[in-house]
Order: sequence, then structure tokens, then C-alpha cells
Amino acid sequence: MNRILSSPWFVVAAAAIILAVNMGIRQTTGIMLPEISLDLSLPG
Repeated sequence: MNRILSSPWFVVAAAAIILAVNMGIRQTTGIMLPEISLDLSLPG
């Protein structure tokens, strides 16, 4: 098991999973919606 955790592919896979979860949470909760609305000059 120690050999798997020290593998560079494990680090890449873990980083990809963390990034995917983080981007999904940001899109689902609408954190960036106010900024996008201002850039597009949308009301609200």
C-alpha cells in the first residue's frame, strides 16, 4: 500500500479528483454567478 501512495500517478489522480469535486461544487452552488452576471450586463 505504501508503494501505491508514493506513486506519482496516485498524486495525479488524487489532484484530478479534488479539482473535479471543487469545480462541481462551485458550479452547483452558483458561487460565480454574480460575477458572470455583471460581466454580461444581465439584470439581477
